[in-house]
Amino acid sequence: MTDPFSIAAGAAGFISLGLQVSQSLIDFYTAYKNQDADVDKTTRNLESLQATFRLLQTTLQTRTFSEAERAAVTNIESRLEKCLEIIQELEEESKKFKKATDLGIASKVRVAGRRLAYPFRKSTLQKLHEDIDEIRENVDVSLGVLQLRDHQIIHNSVRDVKMLIEVVRAGLISLEIRGWLRAPDASTNHNAIYTKRYLNTGAWFVEGPLFADWMTKPNSIIWLNGFAGCGKSILCATAIQHAFLHTRSDARKGIAFFYFTFDDESKQDESAMLRAVLLQLSGQVPEGSTDITELHTSYPDTTPPSRVLLEYLQRLIQRFTEVYLFIDALDESPPSGKRPHVLRSLRAIQGWNLPGLHLLVTSRDELDIRRALFGSQSPTAAEDAVKVVMNNEDIDRDIANYISGQLRDDPDMQDWLQHHDKIRQALTEKAGGVFRWVECQFQILRRCPRSEYRLEECLASLPRTLDETYERMLSTIDSDYVDDAKRILTLVCFSVRPLTVPELMDGIAVDLSGSGWLDRRRRLHSADDLRRICPGLLAFNAAESDFTGSPDADDEDDRFTVLTVHIAHFSVQEYIESERIRQQKASVYALQRSSANLDILRICLVCLLEPGLSSRRLDRSILEEHPLARFAASSWYAYYPYIASTTNNVQELVLKLFDHQKGSFSNWVRLHDLDTPWVNEVKFHIESEHIASPLYYSSMLGFDWIVRELIAAESDDVNREVLIHTLGGENGNALQAASLHGHTKVVETLLEAGADVNLRGGLHDNALQAASAGGHDAVIKLLLDKNADVNAHGGKYNNSLYAASLNGHENAVLMLLRHGADPNVRGGLFGHPLQAASSRGHETIVQILLENNADVNAGGGRFGNALQAAASAGHENVMKILLSKGADVNAYGGNYGSALQAASARGRTDIVQMLLKENAEVNAVAGFYHTALQAASAEGHHEIVKILLDSGADVTISGGEFGNALGAALQRGHKRVAELLQGVSTGEGPPPNHLDGVALLQSFRIDPRHEARPFRPSSAIASSLAPAKDSFHNLTAKDINQIILKAKSGSTTLVDSIGVNQSYLHDLGSRRHIFLIDDAKSMEKYWQDVKSVTHAMAYIIKQSRKPRMELCFMRSDRKYSSKTSTGLVKILDGAHLEGQSDINIRLQQIFKVGNSQPQHTLSEQVGRQPLNVYILTDGAWTSNIHADNSIWSITNALDKQNSSRGKVGLQFVLFGDDPKARSELNRLESGLALVR
Repeated sequence: MTDPFSIAAGAAGFISLGLQVSQSLIDFYTAYKNQDADVDKTTRNLESLQATFRLLQTTLQTRTFSEAERAAVTNIESRLEKCLEIIQELEEESKKFKKATDLGIASKVRVAGRRLAYPFRKSTLQKLHEDIDEIRENVDVSLGVLQLRDHQIIHNSVRDVKMLIEVVRAGLISLEIRGWLRAPDASTNHNAIYTKRYLNTGAWFVEGPLFADWMTKPNSIIWLNGFAGCGKSILCATAIQHAFLHTRSDARKGIAFFYFTFDDESKQDESAMLRAVLLQLSGQVPEGSTDITELHTSYPDTTPPSRVLLEYLQRLIQRFTEVYLFIDALDESPPSGKRPHVLRSLRAIQGWNLPGLHLLVTSRDELDIRRALFGSQSPTAAEDAVKVVMNNEDIDRDIANYISGQLRDDPDMQDWLQHHDKIRQALTEKAGGVFRWVECQFQILRRCPRSEYRLEECLASLPRTLDETYERMLSTIDSDYVDDAKRILTLVCFSVRPLTVPELMDGIAVDLSGSGWLDRRRRLHSADDLRRICPGLLAFNAAESDFTGSPDADDEDDRFTVLTVHIAHFSVQEYIESERIRQQKASVYALQRSSANLDILRICLVCLLEPGLSSRRLDRSILEEHPLARFAASSWYAYYPYIASTTNNVQELVLKLFDHQKGSFSNWVRLHDLDTPWVNEVKFHIESEHIASPLYYSSMLGFDWIVRELIAAESDDVNREVLIHTLGGENGNALQAASLHGHTKVVETLLEAGADVNLRGGLHDNALQAASAGGHDAVIKLLLDKNADVNAHGGKYNNSLYAASLNGHENAVLMLLRHGADPNVRGGLFGHPLQAASSRGHETIVQILLENNADVNAGGGRFGNALQAAASAGHENVMKILLSKGADVNAYGGNYGSALQAASARGRTDIVQMLLKENAEVNAVAGFYHTALQAASAEGHHEIVKILLDSGADVTISGGEFGNALGAALQRGHKRVAELLQGVSTGEGPPPNHLDGVALLQSFRIDPRHEARPFRPSSAIASSLAPAKDSFHNLTAKDINQIILKAKSGSTTLVDSIGVNQSYLHDLGSRRHIFLIDDAKSMEKYWQDVKSVTHAMAYIIKQSRKPRMELCFMRSDRKYSSKTSTGLVKILDGAHLEGQSDINIRLQQIFKVGNSQPQHTLSEQVGRQPLNVYILTDGAWTSNIHADNSIWSITNALDKQNSSRGKVGLQFVLFGDDPKARSELNRLESGLALVR
């Protein structure tokens, strides 16, 4: 990169001379400005000119220019040179004025009636004004050039941040999968941090050789470390943006980042980091959606363990040529519990030795982090290689840049314009490389009285350290606000997630005296009040609300932006929790985590028990009146275990909450159901009788003392038995809920009170299966000692042994087998315990099961047998165990047909070689891909294709999903694989013919005041692309495949035989195109055909002028858009098919018609751009749903609005040959006019 350069020294000299001359003239005229209006005006103009000079000087001192800005520099220098002669003239005038002063000009001015002396003549003043105006005009132009350039850079920077956030938010991944994964949104942190940087901050790093080497060297790592407040996060955010700008044009280069956050527990652990990175990368490559969908299938009801997340992350990274991974503020992961696991994952990631992976980590220099990143290397060797210490001259320049930017841009600093140099010098000299220290001093300066004396006093007494700074900031809080300030700091520092402004203000209003109560008079008015009470100690970030209301609410309408409150910097919380503060003036603000947890617990309970919330049926208006309610409901129990001693007052509040006779209990569950804690919706409509009992929820939480209180409260044995065995909740009953979460004391209490150990019902069917799924050995022993049925069938895992085997609980497996569990019991997704354990790679459990006579070749389940399950997941050691025990290498069955096909499809090169050495049949025909060669070809595994071909794989075998191996490679766009296959085959083989006869397509043109006239039915796709005219000939399956192959090859033209010409494409280009895809469960078997048809249709549309293509699903409100056919197919790859669909709802939403839609919008919509809608469906819609209802509404709306003809086109594409669906479309064709 070309070195940056600065404005020429001559321009700097001009500014210096201008300041000197203007000051000389100001000094001269100031003595007389109150005696004459013209002199007064001249003085003000000179002061304004001087301020302009200072602004220009400040701007140029902190600004460097890239080679691309050389023209702007030339413009500025040219403008300034024009002023030089005028400045020199003013300098001469100033000298003449001085001589006049020496002659006693003051006395001359006061002589009445005499002619004015030279410096005060109107002509002199007029000439001076003209000179000033000319100088200011040129200087203003120079400033304008600078500000325009900076504005453009800032605009581009904001745009680039938005683009990055759009990329990493994985919009193509389905809402269901994102909701299941619950990955923390790191983009909010990135956006908040990046907005704090100034132009050129961190340029020394991202444009330097070290970062350039990191971007290109294989398996590179950089560790940015430094003390708190030195700007590590800002530098990390700068590096992220820089990497993104250099990679965004390459689809096979990925970027991901994670910000550990001390004040948000959801962003502190190993799983959170892995889930966030995994989701970000999965949306950046087409295969990512498939990978994460597969992960969801394997762990549909739980978060995958970190070991599995790492495995999938490694596979996903290998799908890119380069991946740039940024981990910021690693030291903000708590060192006592969570950080060791985070470091373990980072060591594992380093251990992959992936050439395309580049890792950048920031943190304070702490020993455990150093050892994790560098292993046994000496600190000196590590520093020389990859360590960047945030304490150097470059950081000082960034700080100087920040100071100048604040002085220039902060409105509060403009009153100090004449003293900017003095402020800049004082802050720069004392900053000591700490951004945070400088930020705090600006807070102090904003409160400084506006006098030069007070400013100098303030600058002379600047605190030397951050501790001293925080001590001063806390000590200056008004004594009347001490209690409020302590409450604010307690809630902000120790809340389990960032609070919104209304939540925080509600928390301040809780009076904790006695039993506590909500004092609405104490509620603050706005965020400004928070800033006034705790100046400089808080930060505010905009974030998207996670509130989604009830399941039938419109997600898009319910989400909105909220303002969250954070502690301003990690160092603030570290200070107020330290022992140091207790020895200083600010000791009243010292906080302890245990007492803070107790206060927040009590605040939450008081909020939930507040009569205004608990005595009424929950609705949105009540939530608006009690903004802290949702936080209180989801968080109160999280604080309970961390309280050193539970007071009677707290126990009394908790018991009140669990009183089922009061509305507080029901409303708590409506606000936050522990059965589904990951669901953010409020269950407004659930009735009290459908809510599980207080005993159920107290058992789930492990609150043994509440369980005993609730049981003891029942007056007789009958009532106690009814209470204990009451069914309800996700887990069926209290015993199962306690067993699932491993609450041994609660299980003991329930069993002693007579709970039936084999009570059936709920997600896991029985308590033993629940305990086995969680691996809770003590609970399992208790249940078995009470004669729990070890072979009971039913529930999520079908049996207890399967549950323990799948989830890797070795002791549980041993206990269950010793008590008679059947090792060959059938059931569950994977068919039997051995296949379940093999699929997850639990080697020890596989051995235990085989030693206990598990059938190594047992069939059934998702993978057909244990060997295929292990091959698919890449568990080489498990395969060796299975093969040593006689596993059949050529056993057929399951999704992939054979172990070899599974390994080939999943890219397991070593396992493919192992299976071939074990005499696996290379040309075995079975499964989804038909052959192992077609599987490897479809997934683009070039090396495996070579291995299979070398082992005798037959390239001519036809059948399966893609027809043959070559067809698979071509349709999936794997050119290298296709070339390899073509090189060994005698020809390209027959084109895939799986589309023949699949789709019956019918097209309707909808015209107002006329019947919706159907086009002739056809088995063609042609009419779907011209719904307003029938000028396009029928397409066959062969045509579709030909179009797809052209798209894969990058061709931009279509052959004449398909009937496409420029006139036709011009007509398409004038219209908006929406693909409405039926994503019901019944469409699964046609999904490949759906993708092929969509690909072909979209590719033709793409050839038109500026196409606008959108895609939506019948079962989701989400809309997608793409300018390419492959973009639409990528969206379909990530779709999740389930349930049934309702075509009317989606059509009414698209056309904005129906009872809930304003009909006047339709004519405006299609008036701007005519609309084509292509509906791809099998017609198996929800019962009693008929599309003609919506079509009639559309036609009727157009009729009422006198819309012109041909504005709307509708095309049905029918998949399958369901008689009912075909009859429905035939009825539409023949009878729609009668309906109209």
